[in-house]
Amino acid sequence: MEMITIKTKYLYLIVGKSGAGKSSVVKALCDRYRFTEVISFTDRKRRLNEGNTHIFTDTKTIESMKNDLVAFTSFSGNLYGVDINAIEQNDLYTIDLNGIKFFHSHYKGNKPYKIIYINTPESDCHMRMITRGDSHIDIAKRLANDKTAFKDADKIADYIVKNDFFGTCVDNIYKYICKCEGWITTKGSDVD
Repeated sequence: MEMITIKTKYLYLIVGKSGAGKSSVVKALCDRYRFTEVISFTDRKRRLNEGNTHIFTDTKTIESMKNDLVAFTSFSGNLYGVDINAIEQNDLYTIDLNGIKFFHSHYKGNKPYKIIYINTPESDCHMRMITRGDSHIDIAKRLANDKTAFKDADKIADYIVKNDFFGTCVDNIYKYICKCEGWITTKGSDVD
C-alpha cells in the first residue's frame, strides 16, 4: 500500500545550534510521517557519509542566484540558499538564525511559517560534531559562536523542544505540527 504525502499549511523552520541534531530530526520526521524537506543549495563540501542533505554546488553559482533566493545565509565560511519554489512545495526547512532574518525580509510567498528551536545540551552538540567528522578547530568556533548567537533564540521561536532524548524530541515536534495543522493525534502531548 502506497503512503500518501500530505502537505502542511505551514512551513516549519527548524533551528538549533551546531550539532543540535536538526538534520537527524528532520530526516526522522520525513521518514516516519512523510513530510518533505526543503533542500538548500550550498558551496559547502559534502561531509563523510552525508546523504542528499543539500544541492552541492560552487560559490559562483550560488552568488549568481542570490537575487532569486528567499533564504540565504553564510555560515562558517559556506553559503546556503533556497528559492521560493522549494519553500512553497515543502514542509520542513533546517535553517540558521541569520537565514531566518533574511527569510523574514525576502519571503513574500503564500505559505505561513512557524519557527521550532531545538535546544540541545552543549555536551551533546559537541559529541555530534565529533561523530560527524568536524575538526576540533571548527567545533570550538561553532560552540563559541553559538553561545552568543543563540542567547535570545527563545524570543523568536514559536516552539522550543529539548533534544536530550532523540525519539521524544521527534515525537514532540510531530505533536506540535499536528496541533498547528489542526490534525488529531492519538498520543498524549507535551505541547503547549
